[in-house]
Amino acid sequence: MQTFLQRLDDRMEFVAPKPRQMLQVDVVGGCVASVEIALCLQTRFQLQFPGANVKIRVLTAADEIAFALAKNGVHKIRRILHSIGIEILTQTRVSEVNDSGMMSNRTDSLSADCVSWSTSAVAPPVLLRLGLPVDEHGFLLTSSTMQCTADPMVFAVGYFGSVAGISFAKAVVHTVRQSPLLWHNLRSLLVGERMSSFTPQNDFLKILNTCDGLALVLYKSLAIHARWCWTLKTRIDRRFRDAAFRYIH
Repeated sequence: MQTFLQRLDDRMEFVAPKPRQMLQVDVVGGCVASVEIALCLQTRFQLQFPGANVKIRVLTAADEIAFALAKNGVHKIRRILHSIGIEILTQTRVSEVNDSGMMSNRTDSLSADCVSWSTSAVAPPVLLRLGLPVDEHGFLLTSSTMQCTADPMVFAVGYFGSVAGISFAKAVVHTVRQSPLLWHNLRSLLVGERMSSFTPQNDFLKILNTCDGLALVLYKSLAIHARWCWTLKTRIDRRFRDAAFRYIH
């Protein structure tokens, strides 16, 4: 992510459209992050290439966009995307990306000028070289105390570990909640005190920037698209940013 904007600008400079020329931009992945990226790209390109015809398309291998959400949330997302002309292709698994586009299970070739890859999280390849147990996605297997199941001196959290027997999405909200618990357990290990167990939330608040001065709040069956949602998102994001800076320094 640290290099995303630079790589995006480099690609768009290479394929920069002329006025009234159509440019196809695809976002591969059907999660809410993919939806937010598509919405942000739409606004960015309208400002960057005024007068150009930039088409945004979201592709997902699932039967539905943002399928993990409640039906009300999925319906709201579809309405927002449709209202600004973003196309949705479901049941489309991309098998290859090349210079001219992509290959998928639906057709031999899908033409695209720029492709943003936003599928589910994958484990860093280095984890497979450690000789420690991993799950089916390559993440280190841990107990509820976030200690490796094969070596209690090794801890793994966030996008590096998976708690054995508990299924939950790789999301920043879980990583944030694991951080103070990790610190507590590291100290407990050193002084011989009892460690605490991590229990993931069953659901959590999601707020999508729709790039129109509004945001979409999603929680269980609740789906609200309003300006105050953007204010709430900004406040939460700034609080998270400030907390992260304090921790780093």
